Amino acid sequence: MPPTTLRVLPVLTLLALIIAACSDDPPPFGDGGADGPGAVDARDDGGGGQGPVTVHVTTRDGSGLPDLGATVFFAAADGTFIGMTTPDATGLATGVVADGGSVTVRHGGGGVPSWWTVTDVAIGDELWFGDPARQGAGQMTATVPVASGAIRYEVRGPCASSVQAATTTIVVTLAPGCSTTRPLLAVAERGALPSQYIVVPAATPVDGATLAIVGPWTDGVGGVTASVTGIPVGATSIRATGTIFADDRAVVAVPATQTPGDPLGLTFVRPAGFDDGMSVSLSFNTTGSYFVTRYVAPVPATPVAIDATPRLPAISGAAGDATGVSWTLTGPGAADGILVFTEQLGEKGEVTSTWRFVTPPDRTRLVYPRVPDAPFGGYDSMLVLDVDIVAGYDGFRPDAAARVWFGALPSPLPAAFTVHFRLP
Repeated sequence: MPPTTLRVLPVLTLLALIIAACSDDPPPFGDGGADGPGAVDARDDGGGGQGPVTVHVTTRDGSGLPDLGATVFFAAADGTFIGMTTPDATGLATGVVADGGSVTVRHGGGGVPSWWTVTDVAIGDELWFGDPARQGAGQMTATVPVASGAIRYEVRGPCASSVQAATTTIVVTLAPGCSTTRPLLAVAERGALPSQYIVVPAATPVDGATLAIVGPWTDGVGGVTASVTGIPVGATSIRATGTIFADDRAVVAVPATQTPGDPLGLTFVRPAGFDDGMSVSLSFNTTGSYFVTRYVAPVPATPVAIDATPRLPAISGAAGDATGVSWTLTGPGAADGILVFTEQLGEKGEVTSTWRFVTPPDRTRLVYPRVPDAPFGGYDSMLVLDVDIVAGYDGFRPDAAARVWFGALPSPLPAAFTVHFRLP
C-alpha cells in the first residue's frame, strides 16, 4: 500500500534523529526517449525470465507530487544495467527485471542528488519511491495566550506543525491528507518547568487565515506507564520517550520518567483529552545501538508492556569499495530488511550525492547497480530492521524506498505494532 502523509516514526526522534496496475506483458523497448515518459530504454542482458515491475515516484521535498524529473533504472541481480525510463505525469513508470534484480530511482529537483535502490525485486512487484506529503496545504497563523515561564511556543496537530517560536504568534505549516476539522495542540515549553498545553478539540485550519487559540494553559496529566523487560545486562545509555498520536498521526513527544529495575518502569505526562494513541520508544547501547518502539491505540489504562530483548543480529565490519558494501551479521534474529546508506563527497568534504539501498535481511554484500551516471557511494551507515506485523522482505520492500517504517508510517495505522532496529 502507498504511504500516507509523513508521520515521523518515534524511534527516529531518538536518533535526532524510517497505484496503477501494470500490463501482463513487458512494456515495449524504446530507443532512448522517443516513446516519451514511461517507455524503457533497455539493454539485453542475455538472460531470460524477465517480467514487469511497476514503480510510483514522488518527490523528496515533502510535496507528495509526482517526481517528473526522476529517472528510473532497472538492473540484473549482478548489477548489469537492463534499461531506464522516466515517470509519466502521475509519477508512474514500468519496466522489466528478472527475479532478484533491482530498481533504482534518481530523484529530480534541486539540492544534493538523491538516489534510492531496492534490490532483490520480484517480477510483478509494485514499488513506491519518494517522500509522502508533509506540506503543500499552505500555512496559517495561530496566536496563543502568554504562559507563565514559557520560553517557546508551538502548535501541532494531525497534518499541522510549527517551528518553535519565542512569541505567541506562530506560523503553522499545513499538510494534505487530513479531514477539514481536526484537533490541534498548543504547547508552551517552560525550560526546567513541565510543559503546559491548550487542547483545541475541533479546529478548521485554513490557508492564509489566523486562528486565535484561547486558554487557559493546563498542566499535563499522568496515568500512562510502561513496563520494559529484556534490556540486556550491561546495556548503557538507556533513553526513553513517548509520542502522542491524534487521528492516527504523531503529534508531539512527551518525556519519560524512568524507575530503574527489571522491569524498567516508565511514566509519561501528556496533554489531557487529546490523544487517541501513543508510542513508547526505547534506545540503548549493546553491541551497537538498539531501538525499540511499541505503538498502541487507544492509550491503555494498564502499563504498556514492551519486550526489549534484542531480536536482530549485530552488524559489524561494514566497509565499502568501488563495487559495493560488505558487512558481517553476528547472532540469531529474523529481520524484515537492511538499509544501507552511502554518500559521495566533494573535494572539500561536502556531500555531493546520496544513495540509499533497501536489501534483504540475510545479505552481507551489496553490489552497486551499474546504471548510467550513478555516483560512487562511499559507505556511511546502515541498519537492520524488523516490524512484528510485516511479513519479511516481501512485505517490507514495496514501500521501503518511501521510508515506511523508518521515517513514515502506513495508512491506515494498525492498532498495535512493534518496531526493532539496530545500527552497528
